[in-house]
Amino acid sequence: MSVDALGNPLTFTLTAVHVADLSAARSLIDQAPYMHTLSADQG
Repeated sequence: MSVDALGNPLTFTLTAVHVADLSAARSLIDQAPYMHTLSADQG
């Protein structure tokens, strides 16, 4: 999920249980508008 500076959701991607989250990272980054900061968490 990517959010704007106010925490409003911008993009969201679901992956299958057996798919690594890293595989979805590139598409989320490509869909997001210009970002000043990127924070990631494997939660």
